[in-house]
Amino acid sequence: MSEQFFNPVGPPGSSAGIADEPMPERVEREESPTLISCDKVEGTVVFDCAGHRMGVIDTLMIDKVSGVVRYAVLSFGGILGFGSRHYPLPWCQLHYDTGLGGYVVKLTQREMHEAPSYMAGEPVDLSAREWGERVHGYYEGPLLGPSRLGL
Repeated sequence: MSEQFFNPVGPPGSSAGIADEPMPERVEREESPTLISCDKVEGTVVFDCAGHRMGVIDTLMIDKVSGVVRYAVLSFGGILGFGSRHYPLPWCQLHYDTGLGGYVVKLTQREMHEAPSYMAGEPVDLSAREWGERVHGYYEGPLLGPSRLGL
């Protein structure tokens, strides 16, 4: 007996929504013009506004309810992974540059060093209100005024 899966093509209530083809064993993880798999984002280089390498994306933090990527956690500094710090950046601060093959942030290295961060391995709760206020306050500034970084 073949497995069935829902194919959203066809009007509701029609049998066009059920396909009699077997379900693929694995979904391809190739990127499309508008989508990318998170495992392809992790490890991607992040550059400053001058095109200098700042670090790599260590992980993505995704809101469980909305499915929205809240933070890209940048691993920055240290030597061979030792002593590195992790910097949660609001996802909207990253802009993909096809020429560089990585993400660009409108920050200098000095500004990044001053951003909210934690040591690799340090237990943190990025969903805690305090972290959200610190991170968004740093990158986006007060709600009624411009960012202190000019972003």
